[in-house]
Amino acid sequence: SISSEYPLSDVWSSSDPKGSTWTLRANDSFGARSGHGVIAFRGKLWVMAGYYSALAELGTYLNDTWYSSTLEAGNWTFAPVPDYPGRSNFGLAEFSGEIWVVAGMGADGPLNDVRSESVV
Repeated sequence: SISSEYPLSDVWSSSDPKGSTWTLRANDSFGARSGHGVIAFRGKLWVMAGYYSALAELGTYLNDTWYSSTLEAGNWTFAPVPDYPGRSNFGLAEFSGEIWVVAGMGADGPLNDVRSESVV
């Protein structure tokens, strides 16, 4: 078991049906975070938003989006998307050919918005 007091930025994969064997695919490719969203969409894995905080500093709600089709370190691309409030602990879904971001927690408290992104 991996334990950390800080948010991480690692990506692991497993083809083992029992989940007992894992391979580290990327580390520090898109910045440490927690409470983020991850979705498989159009042959890529997408990482969106989240929250970053080291123990001794105030946290930051993130609103960035990254994707990769290989999942390897150094092969993650920043995806410029329309500006939306940074958030963590939100809903994320694919519907009608778009990625949908729903509600979550932001710097000023709970968010109740629904946004769709037509991404690459």
